[in-house]
Amino acid sequence: KPIDLDDLSLTIEKAIEQIKYIREMQSNSEQLESLKGDLAIAREIQHAILPRIFPPFPENEGQIDIAASMEAAKDVGGDFYDFFRIDEHRIGFVIADVSGKGIPAAIFMAVSRTLMRATGIRGGSTNECMGYTNDLLTKESVECMFVTVFYGIYDLETGEISYCNAAHNPPYILKRDGSVEALPMSKDPMVGAIEGLTYHEEKMKLEPGDTLFMFTDGVTEAMNTVFEEFGEWLKAKTGNSGDRGFVGAFVTASLTVCIGAMAIVGAIQDGILGDYSTLAVKSVLDFIIIAVMTSSMGKGAAFSAIPVGAFEGSVTLLARLLQPLMTDAAMANVSLVGSVLIFCVGVNLVWGKRVRVANMLPALLFAIGAAFLPL
Repeated sequence: KPIDLDDLSLTIEKAIEQIKYIREMQSNSEQLESLKGDLAIAREIQHAILPRIFPPFPENEGQIDIAASMEAAKDVGGDFYDFFRIDEHRIGFVIADVSGKGIPAAIFMAVSRTLMRATGIRGGSTNECMGYTNDLLTKESVECMFVTVFYGIYDLETGEISYCNAAHNPPYILKRDGSVEALPMSKDPMVGAIEGLTYHEEKMKLEPGDTLFMFTDGVTEAMNTVFEEFGEWLKAKTGNSGDRGFVGAFVTASLTVCIGAMAIVGAIQDGILGDYSTLAVKSVLDFIIIAVMTSSMGKGAAFSAIPVGAFEGSVTLLARLLQPLMTDAAMANVSLVGSVLIFCVGVNLVWGKRVRVANMLPALLFAIGAAFLPL
């Protein structure tokens, strides 16, 4: 068969195109590997500038205990924490979250952290430090980047904390008695967006054994099955995209009404005996609590009914697994304890926090065990 020069020419051209394509892919692959290497180094550098030695102040180990960690959503990110000594009896501490993710957020994070430390170590008040840092960052900010910051100063001698919260997630106080208290929602704006803003200082006190738990929105913005942030998804689906406080109100209200004795006792009674009286009482109390939180925090609090229903429904289903242990006597004991807990909650609502209900939860276990004691 004679050689078709046109076909041969076309074959050679295709071969040359394939070779060029392979070389381009190799080049892109090498660039990608190089970029991955650079990002890995950047990740190490970012972690290196954050405190990593614990305890950070061994000379004050009997007065304060600090633990912290940071895991970026990507190779590098914009979350950071820091703590530093101001003088002999004061420790400054910071947690912050830069808008966005990736390399731009990481660079802005490094600048923000440096400014906060350099300003805070001078010993000024927390609101003055926040205002000064805001003005400096605003001048250097590009693409409208900003950072939410919680900056506090802890007095080792008194346990008092002076703090300024610039639009960051409010921390929680884990009390020594097991109760949990959320700090008020921030009313101050984020840092680095608008120059000349005024910030305010608040005060609180930690008693011996108390813990201040701080976090960024990576904790509260849980992902659903398609990796969408559930809080943001819910906000969008309910037509509240413009409500910046929606997610914070939703999470705070959900934690408030999900954690408690009545939620557990009522769900167990409903699951085993079909007695929903405790849950009915709790629903009335939840309605009052959520109504108050909605009026003060925003519409996001109203949607806490979703996790509450999921939580109590799950406990009700799991309660059936306990059914072999839940004799009539055991259930009667649990019902009695539940009634006492409900009464105590009512006392706290009317006369303020007089009874520590959380400390009474172990009584549920004793109530079940008592039913099997020989009489």
